[in-house]
Amino acid sequence: MATPGTAWGNFQSLGGSLANDPAVTNFPDGRLIVFAEGAGNTLWYIWQNRDLNWNNWKQMSGAVISGTPAVMAGKDGLVRVFWRSPSSELFTATHDNVYGSLTQAPLRLTTGAAGDPVTAMNADGRMMVFYRGNDDSVWCIAQKSVSYGPPTYEGWLVSISLGGRIKGVPAAVLSPDGRVRVYVRGSDDNLWVAQQPQPDSATWNTFQQIGTGMSSDPKAARDADGRIRVCWRGSNGAGWALVQQADYNTYKAQATLNGGLLSPPNPMLAIDGRLELFVTGTDSSSWVAEQTAVNQDSFADWITLKGGILGSTIPARNMDGRLSAFVRGTDNAIWYAPQNWI
Repeated sequence: MATPGTAWGNFQSLGGSLANDPAVTNFPDGRLIVFAEGAGNTLWYIWQNRDLNWNNWKQMSGAVISGTPAVMAGKDGLVRVFWRSPSSELFTATHDNVYGSLTQAPLRLTTGAAGDPVTAMNADGRMMVFYRGNDDSVWCIAQKSVSYGPPTYEGWLVSISLGGRIKGVPAAVLSPDGRVRVYVRGSDDNLWVAQQPQPDSATWNTFQQIGTGMSSDPKAARDADGRIRVCWRGSNGAGWALVQQADYNTYKAQATLNGGLLSPPNPMLAIDGRLELFVTGTDSSSWVAEQTAVNQDSFADWITLKGGILGSTIPARNMDGRLSAFVRGTDNAIWYAPQNWI
């Protein structure tokens, strides 16, 4: 089953010699840009031209990375990349302009990062970065201001602890009620959530358990109606998910997505309003499943996109709404499979 009017194309190589999963986001005009760790803890990136062909890989000068970066475009249109260094420091760098190169020196945000960063945007437009600290609790650092331009928008508050005892990498999403939710795999392998008590708050409610039986990081995205759906690989190797109720405060019971997974399901909203889930299966191929209808809890059977994969399958949305799946191949190059119009 595929998004109406599209069919999945074959995987195409973007080249490169990478050491970890890619991170993908969009320029303001919709073109995709991909970041990934290369050999020797270097940070590399590649982006689409306006004709949708791809540039050559470029190394970011001065960046030393360990793991998968996080990327996000701010309200000012500038793409920012965040990464953890081998010495557990958290860094960021900002594109020079909304379409251009990345020549600014890395900015160190904080220390004590034990896991990869993830990003979310406050209701007021300030970026927030979440990560697992050296104490295995969740930490957050946020921008000081929504004034677009240096020095205020590039200024950052002191990092704060949200508490908890977690494994792996959190997932963070802005809910339609204006509050950011953070989902984690606890040290007990259960799913926990913490949320802001009100929009743009610098404080957080305590973590509450909402799911069980995790063997992966959580991944989260919003349904067409705005409710957050959280996905993970269960202790039985199958995919699992749960979704917010309409009040945004409570959650439906978790339900299985079936399948034999190596990676957690990565959800992304397709152009027809249905969520698509992207996974790496036990056969080291990419697989995708789509909601049977908009906002529904049921998903169609998994279909394979094939490919020989190391790591997770990462979805992204093209400027025209079509989705693409990005992976690191067994040759350590980045490959992607796009939806094609039919």
